[in-house]
Amino acid sequence: MPSNYSFVTGKTQLIDPNNGSFVDTWDQPCNSNFGVIDASVSGTTVINISANTTPGTPYVTLTFPTFPTYSQPWTQPLAAQNLRLLLTGALSYNVSVYIPANVPGMWLVDNQTTNGFTITIKTNAAGSQGVAVPQGYTSFIFCDGTNVNWADQGNLLRLNLGIAYTEYTIESSEVTTPSASQQSSISQEAIDNLSLSTGLINY
Repeated sequence: MPSNYSFVTGKTQLIDPNNGSFVDTWDQPCNSNFGVIDASVSGTTVINISANTTPGTPYVTLTFPTFPTYSQPWTQPLAAQNLRLLLTGALSYNVSVYIPANVPGMWLVDNQTTNGFTITIKTNAAGSQGVAVPQGYTSFIFCDGTNVNWADQGNLLRLNLGIAYTEYTIESSEVTTPSASQQSSISQEAIDNLSLSTGLINY
């Protein structure tokens, strides 16, 4: 029987065999898919930015290798199926890392490059908006197929970077202790609804 198939959308690009395909070799696409799924939640693609760019072509385009061309797609250079993109190298100019358009997904981008130039993650769609991932930090990003943004709205990143915020000092004379009746009026529901989000710095 012929091995007819298609691919699912999104960053995994899993193979979707048709009924009756891969007779007696069904384990091959199955094992490939399992490997890609594992890579999408735990794998790392290491990209030496300085070795993969030039001043004339200051960009890297991620790839989405697929089975059966590759038995282990996630192991290929620049493979974007992995959860984590580890960026290394000594930069001499600003660089863009392109995610192919129309492929949505989430990534952790660990920017361990040096020399103070910027790396912007975006798609290669016309007019794509992206994010500049800071050196020395791991950023959580989301691509909708056209644009790239912070998956956490940049909150955790801003806390890690220590971005300046206004600090208020409350003098002890300004603090009053609620009366017993006031204290009893605070419902358990109100206490339960206290959110850790109050500690985040939004932009």
